[in-house]
Amino acid sequence: MTRSRRGALQPDLVLMDVTMPKRSGIDAAAIILAELPSQAIVMFSADLGAVHRGSAPRGLEVWVDKADLGELVAAAHRHRAG
Repeated sequence: MTRSRRGALQPDLVLMDVTMPKRSGIDAAAIILAELPSQAIVMFSADLGAVHRGSAPRGLEVWVDKADLGELVAAAHRHRAG
């Protein structure tokens, strides 16, 4: 997503995979949070055990295993409710 498009979008919640083709989801989340510090982001991955969460940007707190679709949906509902 280009910088100009990010500024135009104002999502309630961003669901982002850790593994993406051109940039890691963690890097992309850092860019989003630098511009929109209060943006809610839920990160998911097929292998959370291999994810180095210590390198995640401040504000990125919700991590969900891709295999647990129910938890991904629950995380989105928790955000919406609160």
